[in-house]
Amino acid sequence: MAKNKKVLQKYNPKLAIKGLLHAFCEQGMVHSLWTLYDAEYEQPDGMRTHKGLCVLEKGDLLTVFNDESRKTVKWQGVIDFDRKTLGGAGIQKGFEKQGDWISMFMREYPAELVRAKDVPKIKEAQQDSINRHGALRKYLKRGRG
Repeated sequence: MAKNKKVLQKYNPKLAIKGLLHAFCEQGMVHSLWTLYDAEYEQPDGMRTHKGLCVLEKGDLLTVFNDESRKTVKWQGVIDFDRKTLGGAGIQKGFEKQGDWISMFMREYPAELVRAKDVPKIKEAQQDSINRHGALRKYLKRGRG
């Protein structure tokens, strides 16, 4: 498994696309695409359409969970593929064994995806929180006066 000692990033659930990891491949494709299948597009009979496929792109924030309860995080990180592996399909940089990356998609682990364009919003929200806490500390230090 990848060495992932970073603190988990918190994000607004409204920014996250919830679904299942999926290695998408069709006849004629050179290699698989690493995707998240958006659960909102799954049909009542369990069938999936192409509309629900979200191809992972550099800069996206991916959070993978151990099971459907989504309480235990298996892996979280910003997508940055090493394209020199798997015939150009690549695996996430930092994974010691490519099989660990592949198995998460083959087993369709539950995951949440925040698109790269929304990742700065996460950082802004975290900074706002830090600023609010700092202002509160200053207020409490000087007294309620």
